[in-house]
Amino acid sequence: IRMDMLMTLFITLSLVIFFMIYTNQLKNSIFNSFLIYLFTVAAVYIKGPAGIIVPIFTIILFLAFEKNLHFLKKIYFVQGVIFILLMIFLWFIPSLYFNGSGYISDILKKQLIGRAVNSDVHNRPFYYYLSILPLLYFQWFPFIVSCAVFYFKNKNFVNKYEKFMFI
Repeated sequence: IRMDMLMTLFITLSLVIFFMIYTNQLKNSIFNSFLIYLFTVAAVYIKGPAGIIVPIFTIILFLAFEKNLHFLKKIYFVQGVIFILLMIFLWFIPSLYFNGSGYISDILKKQLIGRAVNSDVHNRPFYYYLSILPLLYFQWFPFIVSCAVFYFKNKNFVNKYEKFMFI
């Protein structure tokens, strides 16, 4: 099983739980809100920062589109982010203790930053991929553009399900 698939599973679970709470399909409780952050931690443990960036920014962006950022309090957002950071440090501190600063340096520099900036697989500058994106997704490109145009023309008629899926 690829790590990307497993990370995607946990990110998806996190976002589904959030959306179910938001749409009242799932009771808004501390436990259910905690699941959002627990699945996010699992994604971080599997693949690193993408596991936290994708769900957190998706939730914030969706709530900004909905003009409902105060909902963050209802899902215990600050406490959830603190929980995520604590769980990261639960891995980080013992790892530092048992493996030394060289290991942590290797993880942070080579694995984390090195993969993002200097990958063996993706050895072109980021703007190269932006330029070929329409070609890679050619069959989807007209659909995505038409959905974006429809959304911005009909903002008042688009329901929260459609907004969430658009984001």
